[in-house]
Amino acid sequence: MKKVDLTFSAEQKAGSTNEKQAGNYKGTLRFDAGAYVLTYKESNTGTDVVIRIMADQSGVKTQRFAKHTNCLLIEKGKATRCLYKTDFGDMLLEVTGKSITITESHGKICFAFSYDICQNGRLLTQNSVTINCKYLS
Repeated sequence: MKKVDLTFSAEQKAGSTNEKQAGNYKGTLRFDAGAYVLTYKESNTGTDVVIRIMADQSGVKTQRFAKHTNCLLIEKGKATRCLYKTDFGDMLLEVTGKSITITESHGKICFAFSYDICQNGRLLTQNSVTINCKYLS
């Protein structure tokens, strides 16, 4: 397990609305059972997050441990269903993975993935996430 500096950028499109977010966190990165596993705590919410990116770039699993524990499974070229819990009730979402890439160079590793979220057959959002990891000494 290595300590890393994580830089996130995310973009979410919902109809004509386009929202961008960014964040920096300290976390850990390890390789386990064919996957890169990132762990960190969101400083603004205190939420523990685990992201598992398959080394063959076939899937990403994100888990958030907070008031509502949620898991999102993104598989490239496939649609998966997940139950997403909120303060307003549970939602059944369909997640379709579009792309997953892993790039390593000079002590850094970059994970990028994109996916669509639908509910009841209606496209809700188109999403893209980039996570840059820099190994700390």
